[in-house]
Amino acid sequence: MTRALLEAERQSDLRLKAVSQLSRHRAASATAPSGVAALEILYRLASSPETAPEALALLHELQVHQVELQIQAEELNSSRAECEAALIRQTQLYDFAPVGNFTVDGNTTISELNLMGAHLLGSERDALFGRPLDSYLTLPSRQELRRLLTEASEGKHPGGCLLELIAADGTRTPVYVSVEPDPAAACFLLAVIKTAERGARPAN
Repeated sequence: MTRALLEAERQSDLRLKAVSQLSRHRAASATAPSGVAALEILYRLASSPETAPEALALLHELQVHQVELQIQAEELNSSRAECEAALIRQTQLYDFAPVGNFTVDGNTTISELNLMGAHLLGSERDALFGRPLDSYLTLPSRQELRRLLTEASEGKHPGGCLLELIAADGTRTPVYVSVEPDPAAACFLLAVIKTAERGARPAN
């Protein structure tokens, strides 16, 4: 057997011995060994002339591993901070978009909307969740919206059409509504744009 193989075998035996001692400590305490306990075991191994070099090598390996874990933790924290910042930015873009954005199901029940959407309906946003959007439309507009949703559910691209909103205070507002299926759920995404005058379609 070559010297390299003997060295690898000794290193493996040392690792097994350390693992065995740590396992016995875990069984005795019913908890994972603390850093102090692990260092005590490593110190005992290092105290023996026969295992001292291997123990020092193992200690170096553990130190390197600890640094790797610290670097990984820093990278994870940085990635989390970036994700949180991106989420905040995307939320701002949705909430403060100059277009009313709604997510509705096949019955036009509102599950999501932004601030402009709530403004167009003349109500606080929290009061609109679970309400049917077509209850804020004139009868002809309700029929048109249902048609758009049906076409979207059939895989067509309905585009959009002019509808008339009735706000909570009774104010009527002509809007252009476009519909697309929600790629993440069995719902529909609506973009609602206030038009300058009845019958006018917003410029592309």
